[in-house]
Amino acid sequence: MPAPPPTPFHGADLVVDKASFDHLAQVYADDCCTMTRLESRLRELRARAGEGQSIVVFEPAAGALVTLSGADALERWIAAHFPHFARA
Repeated sequence: MPAPPPTPFHGADLVVDKASFDHLAQVYADDCCTMTRLESRLRELRARAGEGQSIVVFEPAAGALVTLSGADALERWIAAHFPHFARA
């Protein structure tokens, strides 16, 4: 089985731009095998937000990148776009 393509994350992995968002959304919608990669990516973002780092994400409703400050803001974004991975 060939290796999966690299994920399109940028810089220090604190930016989820439109291309990265589209990639995550596609994984979420289509491929249970790569769901582990999505889960891993979200876990990494949660850890960084928990350390107080701001996370830049693509917000489809705004059509733009937005900065999320804090774990609660990241959790709301995850719940809105990847509800299977939302924390209760």
